Amino acid sequence: MEARTHEPLDEYAHSAYAEFETNSDAYNREEPSLLGDHRGDYAVFCDGKLAAVASNMTQAIRQAREAYPEAHPYVRQVGTSVLTRPRGRP
Repeated sequence: MEARTHEPLDEYAHSAYAEFETNSDAYNREEPSLLGDHRGDYAVFCDGKLAAVASNMTQAIRQAREAYPEAHPYVRQVGTSVLTRPRGRP
């Protein structure tokens, strides 16, 4: 029996992950400047650019989607850490 491939899904997954990494890197670069005036607010990045900042997450996402309707927004609350799972742990 031949293994089935899911090329469209794989291509989409790689594209989405690359976009996530681009936006995550952009947040990490911008975080020091955001901390001064926006600690606790929600920052949204699209296409590697800061798309919106607001005190309300829904409002921030809405503003970002208006500016970047095709992007997958990356949302972070400024100044909070993201929990990650250590490598090798299930």
